[in-house]
Amino acid sequence: MLYQETNRNFIVYPSWAQSRAKWEELPRLFADPLNSGFLPRRWDPRRSGWPFPVQPYELIGGPEGGGVIVWYGVESRGGWLPSLIVGSEANMPSPNGMGSYYLERHDTNPDEGRVCYLEPNPPGSEVGIVKKPPNIRPGLSFEHADSAADKLHWVVRFKRSRKPASELKELSSAPDWALHFGLEARRLTSAPPEALQAETDPWFTDPEYESAWFEVSGGGDGVGYQFAVVVYIGNHLRWVAGPRIESMHLIAQIEGKPNPRRTWTRKY
Repeated sequence: MLYQETNRNFIVYPSWAQSRAKWEELPRLFADPLNSGFLPRRWDPRRSGWPFPVQPYELIGGPEGGGVIVWYGVESRGGWLPSLIVGSEANMPSPNGMGSYYLERHDTNPDEGRVCYLEPNPPGSEVGIVKKPPNIRPGLSFEHADSAADKLHWVVRFKRSRKPASELKELSSAPDWALHFGLEARRLTSAPPEALQAETDPWFTDPEYESAWFEVSGGGDGVGYQFAVVVYIGNHLRWVAGPRIESMHLIAQIEGKPNPRRTWTRKY
C-alpha cells in the first residue's frame, strides 16, 4: 500500500531542462536564496508569508542530468522559498494527466504534498518571440488497483511499430535509471498477473499502443516519491525515445483509491 504524503513535496527537474538555475548549482543557490541573484534585492520573504530560514530539503540526482528536489513542509503554510529560484524562469505544472486530480485534492486536503516538474520557458519568451518547443510531455499518472496487492508496477505505453518485433531499446535502460533513486525495476517478460491485467485493461484500449510492464520494489511507501521517480523516468524516456513513448503509469494499492486515468479523453 502506498500512502499520501502531507510533509513532503516534490519538484522534478527533467533531464532535458535547460535553466539558468542549473542543477549542479542548486546547493549553492538554495543555501543563500536571498543572495542568489534570482530574488528581488532587499526583499523580506517573511513579510510576504514565506517561511524563513529555508525548510529542509534533499537533492536526489538523476542518472541523466537533473533529478528530484524533495522539500519538507506544508505548502499552505507559506510555500518553500527556493521554489522561487527554480521557478523564476520556468513553469512548475502538475505532470500531464494529473492537473485536475491535484486541484480536486487541494480543495479537500490542502496540506497534502504533490509532485510537479520544471518546464523552463523557451528562449525568447521574455520578448514574446517563441518557437514552438518539441512535444516532450508524456502522459503520467498514479493509479490504484485493488488487484495489485503488495506489488508496485510501472506501465509504459508506446506506439506499435510497423516493423514486426520492433522494440524500444531505451526501455532496457529503465532498471538502471531506477537504481539511481533507490528502486529496483524488473521488466516482466510475460503478461502481468491475470487479475491485475483484467482490472487495468479498460484503461488502455487503443490497439495502436502496447504496454511494457515493470515490477518495482524499494523507495518506501509514499506515493509522492514513487510518482516523482515515474515523472523523471517518463520524461526522460520521451526525450530519448521520441514520440513513440505516450505515457507512463505507477500502479499499486494507493490510499484513497485514486484513478485519474479514467478521466483521460484518450485511452492509449
